[in-house]
Amino acid sequence: MALGAWENFEIDVARKAFDHLEPGGWFEAQELLPTLGCDDGSMPDDYAPNLLFSDLDDCSRREQRPLDIAKTYKQGLINAGFVDVTEQVYKIPINGWAKSKNWKTLGDLWNVNCLDAIQGVAMALLHRARGLKRHQIEVDMIGKLAKMWNFADHFADTSYGHSTRPF
Repeated sequence: MALGAWENFEIDVARKAFDHLEPGGWFEAQELLPTLGCDDGSMPDDYAPNLLFSDLDDCSRREQRPLDIAKTYKQGLINAGFVDVTEQVYKIPINGWAKSKNWKTLGDLWNVNCLDAIQGVAMALLHRARGLKRHQIEVDMIGKLAKMWNFADHFADTSYGHSTRPF
């Protein structure tokens, strides 16, 4: 996961990968989108975790390190010269709401991973871009992230995977 690592995926990654691959070589990039969604209509527009993610996305753009860079992967790979570019979207439960035991376990684990990672990302972005102090950030995050443990909320994290095969 490289959320916010690059200013421009095409220039910073795709072109360099293309230049260093032998003809017929493969390149794959996977990334998360910093939003949550659902298929059953149970998530309101003002869903608290997404408000936090929206704040973080705004801050990442101010820092010229967009968190939603996965949206640019496919076109960036095509522009760099790759062929047979594919895009797959995976929807993963992000808490234990799923009925299947395996999906429920995956959702629980993914929830813990996300909650562990979000603090570092939020601290960095909200401090750099908005000048907020640690206690301000933590207080704001507590209310917004508490909803992620509510199993009545059926939401999924969407990640993108791209695989390319130049001639």
